[in-house]
Amino acid sequence: MGELSVDLAIVALQLAAPSFDTRSMSRLDSRRGTTEKRLISEAEGFFRASWTKKEPGLAIGPGTLADILRQTRPLVNAVGNVVQSFSTGVYRLPKLERAWCDGAYWLHEALSEPIDNIAIAKLETALEVLLGSENGAGSNRRLLEILQCFFKLQPGDPISLGSTLTTKQFAANLVRDRSRILHGTWSTLNTRLGRSRDGMEGFVITVIRRAALELESYCQEPLRADDMDAFIEWLMQRPSVGLDVPSNPV
Repeated sequence: MGELSVDLAIVALQLAAPSFDTRSMSRLDSRRGTTEKRLISEAEGFFRASWTKKEPGLAIGPGTLADILRQTRPLVNAVGNVVQSFSTGVYRLPKLERAWCDGAYWLHEALSEPIDNIAIAKLETALEVLLGSENGAGSNRRLLEILQCFFKLQPGDPISLGSTLTTKQFAANLVRDRSRILHGTWSTLNTRLGRSRDGMEGFVITVIRRAALELESYCQEPLRADDMDAFIEWLMQRPSVGLDVPSNPV
């Protein structure tokens, strides 16, 4: 329980500072690898080589962590309260808080996944367990509702600026692709999905981050129902919804 709580706490930093290469953050005893990664590639008869430092505990500069925590205090507090509920077993809203923890953990695992197809499947799973979809139709419906709540995107709108893919098509493709990967219809290792991993990571991080903030506000509401449909209905009525700008997830 303590180890999982630490993993969820790390998600707070992955949500707060994704540009700081926080994707590989983890407990030291959970993922061990080489201190550096070397890559050799060949294209059009030319060879290229590169390397990346992978050792743990890289310095980010004095005061940087404190500055990140200060600038993202509402998010850190929101995640901290959910992690406290998880670690103590004393939940304010058991169904919704557990769903957020499940979604956050799948995101945590997806960010460190070396294989892009598996990473995207994990990112899609993070959305599914967060929304408690139960089946394909429910997943598609709730994903469209979240896109409307958090991004003000209607089913016929482009999923991002300049994209020819509509929001409705994106939601349907996401549910379909995850199902095909997990049920063996598509090869995990050979299939190239029509989505950008970086774009999907940015999209799911935004949804998980926004869900934590909104859940914290929802927990303060009187007569709140511990139910995803009730939570989404409350989101629909929020004057602050629709302020996020999605990254291009395709």
